[in-house]
Amino acid sequence: MTKIKVTSEITKLKQLLIHSPGGEMNNMLPNKREEWLIDDILETGLIQEEYNEFAKTLLLFLDPDKFLTKKSMNPSDTDFHKSDVVIDAQYKLAQLFADSKNEKKSLALIEQVAALEKLHFKRKVDLIKLYEEAKNDFKTNKELIGSKFMSLVKTLITGKLEWKWSGKIEKLPKDKSAYIFKPIPNFIFTRDIGVTINDHFLITKTANEIRHREVVLMKYIAECFLFKAADGEDEYKEVLERVIEISEDDDYFQYDEKEMEKMKVNFEGGDIMMVSPKHLLIGRSQ
Repeated sequence: MTKIKVTSEITKLKQLLIHSPGGEMNNMLPNKREEWLIDDILETGLIQEEYNEFAKTLLLFLDPDKFLTKKSMNPSDTDFHKSDVVIDAQYKLAQLFADSKNEKKSLALIEQVAALEKLHFKRKVDLIKLYEEAKNDFKTNKELIGSKFMSLVKTLITGKLEWKWSGKIEKLPKDKSAYIFKPIPNFIFTRDIGVTINDHFLITKTANEIRHREVVLMKYIAECFLFKAADGEDEYKEVLERVIEISEDDDYFQYDEKEMEKMKVNFEGGDIMMVSPKHLLIGRSQ
C-alpha cells in the first residue's frame, strides 16, 4: 500500500519530513569540522531558535490547527506538536520502534547501525536491551515523549548513550554518559537522503562516511511508513517494488582500486529534482 505520490517538486507542498537540531550539534568537535562536513562549530540554541521559526511557518501553511495551538517544535517536549504533515524525523523513528509490528525491522535497524559504526558488542547489547526495556514500559505508558524509545533514537542520532545494561537496564549519571559513535549533525538536511519519484522512493548514496547512518535511518522510515504490504501479501513485496537503491555492480569488489574509484556510485537528494510526472532534473554530485 503506497502512501506517497509526488509528480513535481515545484507545485503545492503537502507534506514533508524535517529534523529538529539537538544533541548532535552539541557533540561536534572542532578538529572534525572538515571530516563531518560542518563549516563551523554552531551555537545550538541559536540554530534551534531559527529552526523553530521555520517549523512554525511550515505549520502555519500546512497544518494550521497545530500552529494555532502553539505547540512546541521540539520532539523532546511534552507539548510537541506531533503533526502528521510537518513530520519530525526523530519522533517518526520513535514511532517506528514503538510499533510492535516493526519489531523485526527495529532489531535489524539496531544491528545495521552497530555494524556500520563497528560498534563494540557490549554497546550493541546496551542498545538492544534499551529497546526491549522500552517495549515493556510502553505496555503501561503509551506516551512516546520522554520514553526509552526516544532515548534510543537520540543515541542513534547523537552518538551519546545514557543507558547501560548490567543484568538490568540502568540510566547512567550525566558525567558517565558514553559517546559510542559519531553524531550526525547533517541530519537536519533531510532532502539529501531521500527522493520521492512519483509513487517510488529513491534512497540516496552519500559520498561521505559521516552521512551513511542518516541514509540507513531514512531507509527504515521509508520501509515502515511509506510502503506497507496489504493483508496477505509478502511484507517485502511493496518495499522491493517501490524503494529504489542504486549501487555498484555485484562484482565491483573484484576490480583494482583505480577502477573501483571510477565505478563508485554517489548522489544526494539535492542532485535530483522531479519537475513533472515523466521528467527529472539530475545534476552531477561531488
